[in-house]
Amino acid sequence: MFKVLDRVECAVWHAFDFLALEPGGQARKTKLKVLTASFGHILDIPGSESGIDDYRSTDTLTFEQYRFYLKNEVFAALPDKLELEEQIQVEEKLENVCWLICKQPYIERGNQLFSEKSVKQLWRIFCMLSEVTHDEETNSLQVIMAAREVELVCNSF
Repeated sequence: MFKVLDRVECAVWHAFDFLALEPGGQARKTKLKVLTASFGHILDIPGSESGIDDYRSTDTLTFEQYRFYLKNEVFAALPDKLELEEQIQVEEKLENVCWLICKQPYIERGNQLFSEKSVKQLWRIFCMLSEVTHDEETNSLQVIMAAREVELVCNSF
């Protein structure tokens, strides 16, 4: 079931990006195992993280490699159809895990204008409106949002 991952992919990217401390935007498999185990717990897929060690013969993964692993080893285990309400609940839980991992730089700032709850809501809006694209210059996947959309969202506030 790829739809769930497709709808939370930007949130997953933010969590991955926060964990990616290695050169070239790579994250250590040990950190990704914890994130993947959290996803597996939400999706009721025990041991979802166990295959990461055997996936590729490196200690780190790029987001593209991690996304491939999630699609083929974790999210592929989901049933073909989920009821809409159940899918929304799963997506919200997955986003919450990603938010817990990557929220620190968003909420720890000097002149706070918004509460943590409001910042999370803004983050979710930007995740919903952004897209994961391939950057040919760096040969990596990045999350982008059209400048006009950012302007419209900001003007709405």
